[in-house]
Amino acid sequence: MKKLNTLNLVLLLAIIASVGAIGLQKYLPKKSIVVVPSTQHYDTFYYLAAPEGSKTRFEFLDQSKHQWRCISEELEGWLVCSFSMVFVKDVSKGWDLSSYSTIDIKLNYTDPARKMRVVLRHYDERFTTADDSNSTKFQFVILRQEDFNKEVSISLNEFTVAEWWIEQFDLPRHLARPDVSNVMFIGIEFVEGLPPGNHDVTLESLSFSGDLISPEHWYLGILMLWILAGLLVVAVRMVRLKQEGQEAKQRINELAVSNSRLQTEKSRFQTLSNLDALTGIYNRYAIDKSIAQLLADPRKNSIALIIIDIDHFKRINDRRGHDVGDNILKQFTLIVSSNIRSDDIFGRWGGEEFILICPKTNIDNAFYLAEKIRKIVSDTMFEEEKPVTITASFGVGTIQQDEDFASAFKRVDAALYKAKSIGRNCTIIAETEQP
Repeated sequence: MKKLNTLNLVLLLAIIASVGAIGLQKYLPKKSIVVVPSTQHYDTFYYLAAPEGSKTRFEFLDQSKHQWRCISEELEGWLVCSFSMVFVKDVSKGWDLSSYSTIDIKLNYTDPARKMRVVLRHYDERFTTADDSNSTKFQFVILRQEDFNKEVSISLNEFTVAEWWIEQFDLPRHLARPDVSNVMFIGIEFVEGLPPGNHDVTLESLSFSGDLISPEHWYLGILMLWILAGLLVVAVRMVRLKQEGQEAKQRINELAVSNSRLQTEKSRFQTLSNLDALTGIYNRYAIDKSIAQLLADPRKNSIALIIIDIDHFKRINDRRGHDVGDNILKQFTLIVSSNIRSDDIFGRWGGEEFILICPKTNIDNAFYLAEKIRKIVSDTMFEEEKPVTITASFGVGTIQQDEDFASAFKRVDAALYKAKSIGRNCTIIAETEQP
């Protein structure tokens, strides 16, 4: 027993250590590639594309400090004025940024252009050719005015492949996805007509960052430690169980008798847990289980859903008392139960609201059934001593293909609400069911 207590203490400490390790993950050291500022020299170049006859020009203000200017003399319909930085000498061996999560960049720009585009060009020998630099995959993200003059952190998942590039090279879908496993260079460019004047830009900082140890590997390591610990615990427990073997044999017969008694009680309580205490029909819990089983059946076909609400039931409780109200609920339950099929699911959803689920039933048959029950209810005298008549409102629909129960219930409940809002004692079909 002392050894077992010691083992439990070790397990408790292991749990505490694991929780701490999980919380520690976000504080683990990060890895980064600092491009600007850096002592490493990277080649830079510019690219200018504009309508024929354009007077737009590009000039470096200080190429070593990554400062450049796009000069516009008139607003043009389209324009690409781009600064680019090459990461590698061998264009086929770029940077693998797939284990990095963000690009951190600060662009200083105070002139009136609304946005700039940050582009990562990816080399892939399956479609990139040495004599066509545009054949590198064009992946971009847009920065707007609120992103200028401060450092912004951009998830690499935000980059998308340009549609015009996909169309130009007509690639299959699996090659047209974003990919940063072999990035050659980065481009920063204006992508629309610029207001006349000088547009000065400074790339003040640029870096890529990511987890030194990915969350997946960190959690996998914790999991492996727990697997080893689990194996150790199993071994210790097996030794202990062997020692207790004789005691266990003595207890088997007692446990068998006790288990039989518990199974009987369990069956009784399961039955009670599925039934509404007042009416004896399914309760909400049982309805949820039944509909889950219906929807999980791959052979399912049309399933109709009818929601019923007894009109002005609170008025009956207030005027005639809760005992009369309870009797009406019971008699109402008998009326509905006697007019449905054996495989229909009927239950009390709550208060005076009931739900009827009819497998293999289309909307027309469901509407007919609802109307039939509605008319029987309205023609029935409830309470023999002091008779009272009641009416009920109905919402009807079918569970659509690939629709979950909650969505279908919401639609049909809206139809019920409409039935009550237009005067009650009627049946309304959910809107999407209309022809």
